[in-house]
Amino acid sequence: MRSNSTPRILCICAVGTNRSKYLAGYLKRKGYSTRFGGVDYREEGKYNPLTQSDVNWADFIVIVRKRLEKIFKKKYKYTGKKIIILDVTDSRNRIPKEFYNLTKLNYKEFQQEWTYPELRKAIRPYLPLKENQGYYIIIRGPLGSGKTTVAKKLVKLLKGKHIAVDEIIDRHKLWRNKEEGYISQKSFFKVNKIVEPKSRELLEKGKTVIFDGNFYWKSQIEDLVHRLNYQHYVFTLKAPLRICIKRDSKRNKPHGKDAALVVYNKTTSFGYGINIDITQPLNKAIKEILSHLPK
Repeated sequence: MRSNSTPRILCICAVGTNRSKYLAGYLKRKGYSTRFGGVDYREEGKYNPLTQSDVNWADFIVIVRKRLEKIFKKKYKYTGKKIIILDVTDSRNRIPKEFYNLTKLNYKEFQQEWTYPELRKAIRPYLPLKENQGYYIIIRGPLGSGKTTVAKKLVKLLKGKHIAVDEIIDRHKLWRNKEEGYISQKSFFKVNKIVEPKSRELLEKGKTVIFDGNFYWKSQIEDLVHRLNYQHYVFTLKAPLRICIKRDSKRNKPHGKDAALVVYNKTTSFGYGINIDITQPLNKAIKEILSHLPK
């Protein structure tokens, strides 16, 4: 990207007349230079085809539907481009069942109530978009789910910096302050305050920072995201309780079945970020995580 210039963002959807157009307009209002287009010809007269010159022009490429990634990569040359993959459908047949009532809306209303809010929600973790700026990853999950193993593997692959929340809790004896039987939210806010300066320094230098911890308070995650206004990704490791207990029992200093149960219930009481099935082979889980990160 040109130095001291506005990032140029190319938004891509199937036919280039709906989701990509809206997202390009949304990002333009935030100060970015944008274009939009489509890669999957379907409707005669309702198609805004993407050109290679559009791709050459862009610094960042945002593909709004994961299935379109293969089509794009087969048709265009994209070496050196930062690619962001969202997965926002505008099909009423593919939205979650809990939003069934939205399928009764007419097309325009459905876009306003579902598609456009989902696009804004999906792109938000990637903002602000800056060249040569790092991003951070939060690996959360129950005790015994393999968070540290995953984090260390990512550190090696991404040449990043590992920050283990539990180590900071222990070092500063923040476990003393309890709330509802758990380490308090206040203690985790202190952890966030401690890690903020160094994390910010690394991110400004284009480094990747990987946090790992239970993150069983939602407020803890939201506070960290508020402090570090950079691209970020949250992954929740999913595994049955019995597997978490079994893995914990194999530690040099296991926490015990009761502790594993308590932390499991608290950590799984809410969802956040992208779920990763950690019962699959480690390399497969890592590959899945990497598929969500900038190329």
